[in-house]
Amino acid sequence: MKQTYFRTHFAVSGDADPIGFDADPSGVVTFSQGWTFDYQRDQTTDAQAKPIDRATMNWLIGVITAQLKQYQENGFPEFITADDNGGSPFAYQKLAVVQWSASGNAPFDLYISLVDNNIATPADDTKWSLFSEFAGGKSVKYLASGTPLPTTNTGPIWHDDYNDIMTWQTFSNNGANYTGYASRLVGSPLIETQSTPRAGYVKSGAQNLSRTTYAALRGWAMHNGIYISANAWAAGRILVCDNNDGETFRIYDVRGEFPRFWDEGRGVDAGRTFGSWQTDSFKSHMHSVKTASSYNTGAGSNNRFPNSNNIASGTNYTEYTGGTETRSRNTAFLACVKY
Repeated sequence: MKQTYFRTHFAVSGDADPIGFDADPSGVVTFSQGWTFDYQRDQTTDAQAKPIDRATMNWLIGVITAQLKQYQENGFPEFITADDNGGSPFAYQKLAVVQWSASGNAPFDLYISLVDNNIATPADDTKWSLFSEFAGGKSVKYLASGTPLPTTNTGPIWHDDYNDIMTWQTFSNNGANYTGYASRLVGSPLIETQSTPRAGYVKSGAQNLSRTTYAALRGWAMHNGIYISANAWAAGRILVCDNNDGETFRIYDVRGEFPRFWDEGRGVDAGRTFGSWQTDSFKSHMHSVKTASSYNTGAGSNNRFPNSNNIASGTNYTEYTGGTETRSRNTAFLACVKY
């Protein structure tokens, strides 16, 4: 079908008299009444007859073509303000798409409503999302550093302070009472390749984490049964402890430790519980020591341990060697925890 593109709306430079929305008892044309019977009366004989005037028709056709032009050029209408709607906010339904800018002037961005009965302006990013960030029925909204987390579930978000995509989560087991946004990998460790944690992480072993600031991390620990009292806490274990001050807690401390995957019944590292600590150890073994059949204190003695009856028996020891621990070659990274 050949379309007519409205390069400009009708009567853009002509006279135009707007039509009202509410019914008028005088019988003049309005949007609610349309052209009343008075416009059908015989103007030559009936004093109540009204003419369909040129300026009114210019305005009506101009409004219609202006809206059509908007759809032709942009595909979506402009946001309906309270002023446009007679002083009351218009209630958009979920997935409605509009053009909007904070100034009310071009250039406009496209926004999609995230909720039903949405009377907020697109400035409210808990109720609206940029259409460009909306995909597959879910929106990943961007929140800059310092922006409070939404208090209702508006779908996945990205928050600069957490440096992650966050989802709405509930931690309710073992006395936990947290429902809100949390990082996808909250509580997980990071082997950091820089000397300070990047955004969204704290150092392993951090001792004074605010219950408020890190509420999701605390809720995660309680929910998973690893939140314990301070007197039961020990470094090296995957345990988080309360500081008994009503305000702070301490995250697990794995600094200086090697990680090892939990055996969980395989039998290679039997008897371990999840998150437990293990001291260093040698695998059981023995050494053989050669002994001499005779002992000669003169030249040519063979430096072997003697087996002569002339030498007093006893326990023989080698000299000490090595450091303070048993370890493999390694590289030092910074241990961090996701919040």
